[in-house]
Amino acid sequence: MAIRRNEFLNLKFSDITHDEENQCDVLNINQTKVNSINIIPLSDQASKLIDKLKVTSDDGHIVCTLRKISPKGLNYFIDILNEMSINMNKNKTDRVTPHDFRRAFVNIANESELFLPHVIELCVGHEIRTKVSKHYAQKPRYIESKKAVFNWWANYIDACLIELGYKLEDIYNLQIII
Repeated sequence: MAIRRNEFLNLKFSDITHDEENQCDVLNINQTKVNSINIIPLSDQASKLIDKLKVTSDDGHIVCTLRKISPKGLNYFIDILNEMSINMNKNKTDRVTPHDFRRAFVNIANESELFLPHVIELCVGHEIRTKVSKHYAQKPRYIESKKAVFNWWANYIDACLIELGYKLEDIYNLQIII
């Protein structure tokens, strides 16, 4: 979803609504860094995975844990990456961090040349308006444009998983046991 770590950790199922006009589920993310709401359209793949997580959440938060790692800890994602052996035997400067996924999303989407750069920036919650345009216009939502980016990204990730030998049906039909 290319959102900031704190925004992800604080997401609740109640932050998801259905946008009738654009026919998709959206996350309404409270961006504390820039003090605004960013509306993120969910791909079908993201919606399926989030639905699977509902059974593991006892407090309404989307991020939950099955492995005794505190989801509210600052190192939650780093602990998961370490547990998956992604950072095994790497120097501290070479380790993958949660922000690297956000950076990869922006770089890969821009390199594809399929989307306008300002739409990609909006997907990650960056402000693109000047002081003058802020004064005269409301913040644009660009839901349909962002939806196209996130659907493309979900398909890109699926293609990467297939190339690595994963079966998508195993991922999207994942049975979560609590």
